Amino acid sequence: MNLMPPQPPGRRFFTLGIIVILLWWAHFATFAVWLYLEQIQQAEQLEQVHEEVESQMGTARKQVGDHEAFMKKYASELDYRVAVKGLENKNLPWSEAMDIIDKALLGDGTLTEVQVEGNRFRGEAVFSSGEDAAAFLGKLGKNPQITKVFLDCIGSQCEGKGTETVKEGEQRVRFHFHFRMPPIEEKERRNRGLE
Repeated sequence: MNLMPPQPPGRRFFTLGIIVILLWWAHFATFAVWLYLEQIQQAEQLEQVHEEVESQMGTARKQVGDHEAFMKKYASELDYRVAVKGLENKNLPWSEAMDIIDKALLGDGTLTEVQVEGNRFRGEAVFSSGEDAAAFLGKLGKNPQITKVFLDCIGSQCEGKGTETVKEGEQRVRFHFHFRMPPIEEKERRNRGLE
């Protein structure tokens, strides 16, 4: 029979408590070391990414600097070329329109006034008769480069509108039309003399 008083729980479970605490500390230390190593690895990866971005930014800065130097040197010439190309594409060959009008004018018809607004051509001509004026407008209307031929006035309806006095028996005709520019390829072929 044991007459000794029972051992207190602190003494009875002391060894077990120390083992649990040591295991907890070992687990905590392992987690802390793992976390530290993970942070070091991520810092190294971020450093590599940062170096790559810095090298790309350096390359981009160099390219921007080269572009700015180029533009500073040649910007006016490039702007000029762009403006010329735009005007070439928009410019209408009015000499062709005048050739078409000259071909449509009959022997005694005379062109007395010309005004150009964009692709719209306004003109005044003097003919010996109304039939000649009608034939002139008909020839203009048949040309594929001319669209929407309009008769503004003829004969006495044009009084006070013209720049030239008309002889007795002659007919003054005011007209306008829209000139259609030939396609660029066709214009280039003409310029090269292929057509």
